[in-house]
Amino acid sequence: MTGPRETFDRFSGIRPLDANDLVRLAIGFTAGLVFRITGLKRAYPAMGEMSPGIFVPHRGKPIRVRFGRGVINARPQEVGYYPGVYEPVTLSWFRPTPGQTVIDVGAHVGAYTSIAAERGARVIAVEPDRSNFELLTRNIRDNGFEDRVWTWPVALSDQSGRRRFYFSPGGNTYMSSLDRKWLLRDPRGDVVSTLVDCMTLDELAEACRLKTVDWVKVDVEGHSAQVLKGGAKTLAVAQNLMVEVPVDDAAVRNECLRLIEAAGLKVKSSEALGGERAAISVSNWLCTRE
Repeated sequence: MTGPRETFDRFSGIRPLDANDLVRLAIGFTAGLVFRITGLKRAYPAMGEMSPGIFVPHRGKPIRVRFGRGVINARPQEVGYYPGVYEPVTLSWFRPTPGQTVIDVGAHVGAYTSIAAERGARVIAVEPDRSNFELLTRNIRDNGFEDRVWTWPVALSDQSGRRRFYFSPGGNTYMSSLDRKWLLRDPRGDVVSTLVDCMTLDELAEACRLKTVDWVKVDVEGHSAQVLKGGAKTLAVAQNLMVEVPVDDAAVRNECLRLIEAAGLKVKSSEALGGERAAISVSNWLCTRE
């Protein structure tokens, strides 16, 4: 269970850009800390690790936070999952340089996309969730990255077509997925879904006329093996791959490893993630070409 110290560490690095957002975040943090210290956390475990973000007033209004040298418009209940806060090791791996090409699969609202664009890389950002995509494009515009980021409102899988996309019942859009089994692990209510357009990683690379790929980041909540399967040609020329893998699912983990090795890549480092909010054990893998 995440304790008060871990909660403080996770949220202490968040830097709101204006006083109003600072007050909103402070209220949420204080309420979330009380929630944990008083033991209410045990009584309402389904609220999970999203607190204290879920206690921020006006949760429907994004908070603008400092992110690197730029800004990110973030949902209050999700700011604790930003790189450097939630996955600091993974963030330390990600070092694109000017002129490199980055494919961000599962871009969400653009945290990794913004980092890459800020460093002068060209980015292909892929995000099927409409609400995420709106914030993604807003963040690209607010940071002046329109000239180096291309956005695709699609999902990637092992084949193209229309597929059902499932939204997280807890309101944390980091957890939405093409894989319904992934959402069944979450106890917070019925799963709502919609149809989205799908394509493969190889089709995306061909459509963007990519000759080389320096970084591929895949964060698709349980659907990683299908994305890798649909990107064999692209992965064969990629220099670096960062992929989230559900390590408590041996079949998926082993299939991801097989596809990575078939592409000539090797798992170099890993960062264990996951959490109590959905009883999911995942790990981010850094894979490089030797």
